[in-house]
Amino acid sequence: KASVEWLKRNATPLGEGLSSGDPDTTGFALGQVVAGPPWSDASIEMWEALIQPWINSHGRKEQARHFIYKGLKASKSNCPPKLIEAAFDWLASNGTEVSASFVVGPLLEQEYLEADKAKEAIGHALRWLEKDNHWEKLVAQFVLSALLAQKHVEADKAKEAIGHALRWLEKDN
Repeated sequence: KASVEWLKRNATPLGEGLSSGDPDTTGFALGQVVAGPPWSDASIEMWEALIQPWINSHGRKEQARHFIYKGLKASKSNCPPKLIEAAFDWLASNGTEVSASFVVGPLLEQEYLEADKAKEAIGHALRWLEKDNHWEKLVAQFVLSALLAQKHVEADKAKEAIGHALRWLEKDN
């Protein structure tokens, strides 16, 4: 409890400091803060002061993948809308990079992702799989499994995903 109170009291200076730091180092630090006890709930509550400055400075950089990944994985059933928004902003800039598997897979796993957002995420997943034959990579399993389990996949997109999955299974990963 004392550490949560400390975080709340210091959220503004921490947010300012993190936003001016190295995006990789600070992204890993913030990823741990949002990933679980004792600070995950408080960090979401203090989003505007603690996290938003970092998102404004680094949210579209490739290095933001870890923070977004940890946040999405930790909050599958109660993901903050601002984190969903940050994930889509990140994908707009980095969606075809190999590291996008760490964002698009967990994004597709969100239980309460609205249908239009789910369809947007499905589009990102399919583009990622096709780019430079990412479907061949070992990490494609995380995108493929989330894509095939996504309840908003329409028949034509499911057929495309199944094709990638079958080719992936036939490869020697």
